[in-house]
Amino acid sequence: MVMQPQFQTKRPILDAMTEREDTTRIERISDPLQRNMRLRSLIANECEGIVRTIQPHTTFAKIKTKGFDIAPDHPHPLQWECPTQPDEGPLAFAVTGLHALYTFSVQRWQWAQGTLYTEVPTELGYMRQRKHIRSMPQEPVYLLFEEGGVTSRLLVKDISIRGIGCWMSLEQLKELRQFGKHNATIEWDQEFFSVHTRIKHVSRSQTDDRTFIGMEVFPQENEDLWHELWEESAHPHTQAGQTWIEDHWDLFLASGFFHLSNKQPTDFSQLKKQFSQASQIFDQHPELGCQSVWPSERGVEATVSTMKMYEKAWLIYQVAKYKKNEGIPFPGRHILRSIFLRAMEHPTIHDEDCDWIVAFSEAHIKWNKAMLVDFADKYASVDWGYSTAFHLMEGSAVTLPTLPTKGLKISRATEDERAIVLQKLQQQYPIAYTQPLDLCEERFMLPTLTSSWQDVGLQRHRDMLVAKRGGQIVACAALECGSIGTSLFGLSDSVRCYSLAPSGRQAYPALLESCREWFASRGHTRFLYINELSQTDHATQLGFKDLGKGYFFTLSKHIIPDILEHIYQMSASGHVPQLLLENNA
Repeated sequence: MVMQPQFQTKRPILDAMTEREDTTRIERISDPLQRNMRLRSLIANECEGIVRTIQPHTTFAKIKTKGFDIAPDHPHPLQWECPTQPDEGPLAFAVTGLHALYTFSVQRWQWAQGTLYTEVPTELGYMRQRKHIRSMPQEPVYLLFEEGGVTSRLLVKDISIRGIGCWMSLEQLKELRQFGKHNATIEWDQEFFSVHTRIKHVSRSQTDDRTFIGMEVFPQENEDLWHELWEESAHPHTQAGQTWIEDHWDLFLASGFFHLSNKQPTDFSQLKKQFSQASQIFDQHPELGCQSVWPSERGVEATVSTMKMYEKAWLIYQVAKYKKNEGIPFPGRHILRSIFLRAMEHPTIHDEDCDWIVAFSEAHIKWNKAMLVDFADKYASVDWGYSTAFHLMEGSAVTLPTLPTKGLKISRATEDERAIVLQKLQQQYPIAYTQPLDLCEERFMLPTLTSSWQDVGLQRHRDMLVAKRGGQIVACAALECGSIGTSLFGLSDSVRCYSLAPSGRQAYPALLESCREWFASRGHTRFLYINELSQTDHATQLGFKDLGKGYFFTLSKHIIPDILEHIYQMSASGHVPQLLLENNA
C-alpha cells in the first residue's frame, strides 16, 4: 500500500533547520507497513536521538537504537541505549536519520541497566532537516575564527557540500551573531584555507549547555581542497570524476548488465570505443555527466551513471554491481546505497538548473520498484513524482518505410504545430511528466542543452513529427538522439508517440516508420521506442523487437533529500524480527 503524504506546518521539536520552507513540512506515517519499515531502518542504521517524558520541565536523555526482542508477544520489543533513566510517564522521541528527524511517542516502556525497552509506536512523524547530505569528517577538521583579538578553534561535527556544523558556547555564538557573515579558516590534515561563513540555524543542546551551529560555507581559496574534504566525509567509499573503462566493461560483463532487456554482450562490443570517449568527456565536464563507482581490488565493484538528458532533468542509468562481494566488509545493499546517494546528489551540486531526476527500470527488478518507483508514486498527488509502465522496443533505422499511410500525412512539425501539440500534451499529462521531458514550447528543442553538448564534442538533437488526417493533427512523435556511447542501451536515442485525437493511436505505425529516416540521417542504425501502451502489435508488425516491460519515473528536486533519506533507511542491513514487518504489528 502506498500512502499519500499528509502535509502539515508545525513547529518542529528541534530548531535545527537548513531551509524552513522545506523542513517545516511534517509527514505523518501511520500505515503499519510503512511505519514499521522506517523503524526497521532506524534500528539497522544505529541512529541516535533524544528522549524525554511528555510533561513540562523534564530533562532530555541521549539514546541510540540498539535492537529488539525476537519474541513476537513481547510488550516492549524495541531496545534503545539510554544511560539515564527517564522520568515516569509517556515518552517523546526524536531520532535523526540521514536528512530527517523522526518523532514519535510511546505509552509503555521500562528501563534497566542502561537500556530502554519500549512498545512499537502507533505513528511516526517525519520531518526533513537538511537539503544536502551531512556526514562526520573521517579525520579531525577545525573551524578557526578570530573576534575581538581572540582565536577560537572549534571541532567540526559534520560537513556537507554547502556548509558545516559545530558545537560552541553561548558566548562564542553571541560574538559570531554580531558579525553575521564573516571570515574563518578551515584546518584539515595540516592544510589551511580561507572561507566565508554565515549562520543558518541554531539549536540548543537538550542535554548540556552547548549550542549547535549550522553554517553556510563559501570557499575563498583552494576550492578543490574544500571539495576533497567534502568528498572524503560524505562519500568515503565511492569515487567520481575518473575513468575506469576496462574495469567498467569487466563489471558489465560479469554482473549480467549486458544481458538486460533480452540483450547479449555481442550487442555492445562495437560500442566500447564510443563509450570510452563519452566517459572521458563526462569526467572533464561534471556539469553534463558523471560515473559514480565503488572501487575495489578487482577494479569497479559497482557503478551508476548520471547524465544531463534534458534542459531541467538528469537521467540516472547504467547501474551495475558484481553479484558477490569479494574482500569487501560491506553488504551489497550498502554498496548500492552508497553509489546511489552520490549519483542522486551529483546533479544538485553541479547544475543549478536541475529540477528533476528521471530514470528507467526493468519491471522485474524489485529493488528499483520498492526504492524508487513506489516513492515517485507517493508524491504524484502534489506533482513531485510520476511513474508509468512501458514496453521498451527497439527498431532499425535503416529499414525503408513500406507501410501505406492510409490517408495520413506524416511531416515534420512546424513551429506553430509544435506549439499546439505541446499545449495539448500539457493538458493530458501531469506536470511531473511534461516538465522533466521538456514538453513545453520554450524548451522542447533543447536549445541550451544542445549547445552545451556541442561545446564539448557531443551531439544532442530533438524534433517532432506530426500525423494529420484531413488537415487535423491526430498524433505526434517526439524524437531525440545523442552521441553514440553516452548510453550503452541507447536511452538517449528514442521516440515517444502521443495520441491527440480519438483515432490517434492508429497513426502510430506510420509515425514509427517515418522515424527511421530521421535517426538514419544522424548516423544511428537503431533507436528505442518507449511504448507507453499495453499493446505492442503496432510496433512488432514493423519489425520492432520487444526488449521487455519497465517503468519510467520522475522525481522533483524538492524531494531529492527525501529520496536520499528513503534509500538510506530502506537499504539498511541487519536482521529485524517479523513483528516489525507485519501489517498488524
